Amino acid sequence: MEELFQKHKVCAIFRGISDDIYISYAKALYEGGIRLFEVSMTDSSAERQILGLRRELPEDVRIGAGTIVNRVSFFRAEEVNADFYLSPSADDEILKLCREKGRKLIPGVFTPSDISRCLRFGFYVLKLFPACEVSEQYLRQLKGPFPSAQFVAVGGITITEVPAKLKEGYIGAGIGNGIAPKKWIEEKKWDKVSENVVEALIPGYP
Repeated sequence: MEELFQKHKVCAIFRGISDDIYISYAKALYEGGIRLFEVSMTDSSAERQILGLRRELPEDVRIGAGTIVNRVSFFRAEEVNADFYLSPSADDEILKLCREKGRKLIPGVFTPSDISRCLRFGFYVLKLFPACEVSEQYLRQLKGPFPSAQFVAVGGITITEVPAKLKEGYIGAGIGNGIAPKKWIEEKKWDKVSENVVEALIPGYP
């Protein structure tokens, strides 16, 4: 997972994206440069959307299953062969399942105890959640006793904040509503969505 975020930086989070626009929205994000996608398993359409994204997007895309919080959501993700898994917490059952089955997991952490638990299970790329609630100093203090841990910023982050988060020491970010204004998505202004990503992630653009 570290290699993916070192290369691509941003994972687009799909939660509550309707079936009639999710492919067009994903293609707009792809045109902007995003290659990592997370579909939240809280949505009843999650399996269908994971399969649809895999079918409609180019092969360099990786599609993860998010909000893996119990065995039910884990095995739903298994049925569609998600490329990686994400959880908002450091639940022992999920950590154990992913380790036993060799699945790529980014568990959610907020405290030193959370981090220690994940490292003990062999997971080193961690989702600091909610990242909007912590300072740069907090991240620096966490990295002191846990130098092997790498952090992805998730929760309340916007696309324009990504360069600053990378400078703070995160290796990437997961972004949902903060990728583009809701109005653009509702009005299907896909060119604007693509350009918004490009402007945020490419220094000196245009």
